[in-house]
Amino acid sequence: MELGAKPMIKRTGFTPDTAYLRVRAHLEPGLSGLLALGCGDFQQEQSMFDYAQMGTLIGVDAHKPSLDKALAHYKVQPVCGDMLAIAKNLPSKMVDVVCLIDAIEHVTKSDAYKLLHHCERIARRLIVIFTPVQLRLTPGAIQRQQEMGDAGEALNCHLSTWTPEYFSDRGYEVELSREAYHRKTNYWQGMGDPADAMLCFKYLK
Repeated sequence: MELGAKPMIKRTGFTPDTAYLRVRAHLEPGLSGLLALGCGDFQQEQSMFDYAQMGTLIGVDAHKPSLDKALAHYKVQPVCGDMLAIAKNLPSKMVDVVCLIDAIEHVTKSDAYKLLHHCERIARRLIVIFTPVQLRLTPGAIQRQQEMGDAGEALNCHLSTWTPEYFSDRGYEVELSREAYHRKTNYWQGMGDPADAMLCFKYLK
């Protein structure tokens, strides 16, 4: 999307196997540096940004075993800790791209607003967000999250929900997945919501 153009919401129908292609379609030549907040083991980020050849790859996550796995398989600089606390202390215009892949829904709305502010401060050119399209936390999801025991599982809890309109109204270009993107995944099976996923892209001046 060109700078200054009106953001849009469109269904490109990406699937779990093709989401990375939609991300790569938005990556311009010459990008330098990626900050992945809430990166886990970096597997999703690596597939989405592998061909970008952006040099420095920094992964931030609170779950050290996942970061250890990322370090063992990918050329990523791991930073262990709370992603909002770390983002607050990072310099402005630090990297060209900041991403939140399956991450923003794992913090509260109030913390997420602060996190998005810092993403826009840290990124020079592009912010990429991947998250479920979700109006509410369903009873089934809440019950499953309450059953999660160890610290690693607890970090997987969803603490906020997001709609395409929220991001579009704030200058993001939003792409919607195929319908029922999450229906067949083990986590969401039988919970009824969410059905779709979205990729959100914000270009910065």
